[in-house]
Amino acid sequence: MMRKAVSPIVATVLLIIIAVAAGVLIWVWLHGFAEKNPTAQPTLQEE
Repeated sequence: MMRKAVSPIVATVLLIIIAVAAGVLIWVWLHGFAEKNPTAQPTLQEE
């Protein structure tokens, strides 16, 4: 039984979707990491 191969257009669309999803996941992870570890020095508040 012969199987049809995935068309190049479908393969390209899937690769683009995977790349965008990976980019979004990395951005969300880095954004959350930056919020938890601010680079600015904390300031002392006078009471």
